[in-house]
Amino acid sequence: MKKDKVINKIKEIVKDKRLYIFLSITLIFFGIFIIKNYTVDTYSYDFEAKPGKQLATLGRLISAAFIFVFSKINVDFMYIVSFLLAIITTTLSMYKLNEILKRNIKNEVITVLISVLVIINFDTLELFMFIEKGIMMLSVLLTVLAIGHLDNALKGDKRAWITILIEMFLANCCYQGTVGLFVAVGVIYIIKNSKNIIEFIKNNIIVCLLYAIPAFVDLLIVKFIFNNDRIENSVGLKEKLLHVIKTTQDILTTTFDILPKYFYLTILIIIIALFIISLIKNKEKASKIILNILGLIYIIAAVLVSAMAPQIIAGDVYIVPRNVYCFGALIPIVLIFMYREVKVDKISNIIVVLLQIVLAVSLYYNFSDIIIDNYYTNKKDLELANQIAELIENYETSTNNKITKIATYINADKTQYENTRYIGDANTRAFYTEWSSIGILERTLNRPLEHVHKDLEIEEKFKEENWEDYEFNENQLIFEGDTLHLCTK
Repeated sequence: MKKDKVINKIKEIVKDKRLYIFLSITLIFFGIFIIKNYTVDTYSYDFEAKPGKQLATLGRLISAAFIFVFSKINVDFMYIVSFLLAIITTTLSMYKLNEILKRNIKNEVITVLISVLVIINFDTLELFMFIEKGIMMLSVLLTVLAIGHLDNALKGDKRAWITILIEMFLANCCYQGTVGLFVAVGVIYIIKNSKNIIEFIKNNIIVCLLYAIPAFVDLLIVKFIFNNDRIENSVGLKEKLLHVIKTTQDILTTTFDILPKYFYLTILIIIIALFIISLIKNKEKASKIILNILGLIYIIAAVLVSAMAPQIIAGDVYIVPRNVYCFGALIPIVLIFMYREVKVDKISNIIVVLLQIVLAVSLYYNFSDIIIDNYYTNKKDLELANQIAELIENYETSTNNKITKIATYINADKTQYENTRYIGDANTRAFYTEWSSIGILERTLNRPLEHVHKDLEIEEKFKEENWEDYEFNENQLIFEGDTLHLCTK
């Protein structure tokens, strides 16, 4: 009977036209990634198991298992599987969130737009830039599924608690940077299910525990099974807090330079103004207006805290779009609260719809610009790798020495190519980091290379050089028996 119910539910979803609307939106934004893209991490996946081991030590057990299994088969095949999984999970995340929102918001145009902008926000693109994109977006789907059970959990359903704990643990094992969405959206259900201050405090504790217990179990695995000290603090608490506060202000105004400066903040302020105007127009009592404004402040604070809190716990503060995912969902989360709490008139409704469409179009335009620069960076990296590989092969032919070892040196701090847009760790030049320099050469030469320590005399010699920016120079290579000394810049 239960099996038939599941099959019927799947059939119902497959026949639902909204599923294909969300699929189309996902493909419009991210379909280009069917063409394999590279980041600095991707280049190291061909000839070592180290990436999988590293992900395991970070608590990303599902990501690690995915890399271990598919890297043994073929990295290019792994990319295709990951891409398809990312498309499917992104589509299902929007579909499921829309189903959740429809329980309390009757305007389906609004629920569809909100669902799109929660899942595809200014922090989403970086999740798609890495080879494990499918697992990262699976973390988002698992978090959305957990949100779907939260209403029942706050009403005392113990089975819902267990389901959430399992889903949140699995989400953490995929990628921890996205799970803050559970708290960010969950606070709306805290308000909904709190009739007094006692219930409000109790519901906050429940949501915090449902979020924290799976994360803590994941951290224990990291700490004791994989012997990783990532929860050891190397930076003082005061310094962390100051850094987090400043970065929060920067993200609100610049959105990691993904959207125009103050664009996101301006839309947020307009929506807050519309919310307050709607409260006044509805002739609500002063007490209810105050409570709703306090609720709004609480929700905004919860989104920001749930995005930034893991940075306080972690050993070092490292804030990039992919690890503060729920921050990008701030505007649609405010809209969820607005449409749950007040009746929105026709004019305000039209303004909200237009603002969401403008935001979505702006995201698409800027994502496309950054993606183009990513493929341009990949092209330039490959051209340089081919030049170096040709020199290696010429050396091997003329000397009968085979290069099996490589030492890398850097004499300039050039993170990316000129006139390309930077986003987190994406669009970084392959020859900027040690591991990706070796990885791209391994891929180009189709053989593993052993990394060896620098030669101090050669290092001093490279420091004296002053090559033109980004122009390759043969003097960047010094051959010594079976070892290549490579200076990148």
